[in-house]
Amino acid sequence: MGCTIGDAACGDNEKPTHPVRITRTFQVQAHQVTEGQFEEVTGRGDLRGKTFTVQVNWDDTQKFLKKLNGKKDGYQYRLLTEAEWEFAARNETRDMALSTPLDFSGYGEGTGYTGGGSRNDVISAYDLIRKLKRMKCDESQKPPPCPQPGKPNARGLYDMLGDKAEWVQDWYAPYSEGLKIDPKGPQDGENKVVRGYNRGAPFPGMAYPPSRISYRSDFQWGFGFRCVREPRTN
Repeated sequence: MGCTIGDAACGDNEKPTHPVRITRTFQVQAHQVTEGQFEEVTGRGDLRGKTFTVQVNWDDTQKFLKKLNGKKDGYQYRLLTEAEWEFAARNETRDMALSTPLDFSGYGEGTGYTGGGSRNDVISAYDLIRKLKRMKCDESQKPPPCPQPGKPNARGLYDMLGDKAEWVQDWYAPYSEGLKIDPKGPQDGENKVVRGYNRGAPFPGMAYPPSRISYRSDFQWGFGFRCVREPRTN
């Protein structure tokens, strides 16, 4: 977890790289929560359109989850931990000899079990496309790589490296060395972690799995989120 080995552009808050073991199974929402879903659960009217990804602060995610858990449908809902999020976002192989395919330039989605470990992978693919030809992304007229709607990553999840950055459950703290098992972050803190941020990307909207930032839980410049569900034990 953290800075991919060989990535010289990692921020200090992505270091040190350290092993993490996740021992429990969990189900992750394939897409980020939409305005329509947020309205259905909380009653708050949509601001832009029901299919748009909702943008809220961390405190609002907890109101959503409290309402969802109040339905008592046999599941317990929560945010991903930071470690779970990074595991879900990475599309990489354990075989370091395999190269990253050009498809990774499409937001790192749909690349099977290769690619997605480092910003170096993305920049290399981006530079190659730029040398091949100059093109634009459909009606948006943005430069490539272009987002590919409807294309999940290797774990069946959408927009883990594109769309909105996402709140996770953890309070922010610097990483430390050594194996961590099912880490949940510190018990308290000042800021909540946001993952999927596009710091250092060649253009807006692309993120790298290790990228992490943090903001106060009531920060009003909203981010997206997705839910984890687990069988309720009580």
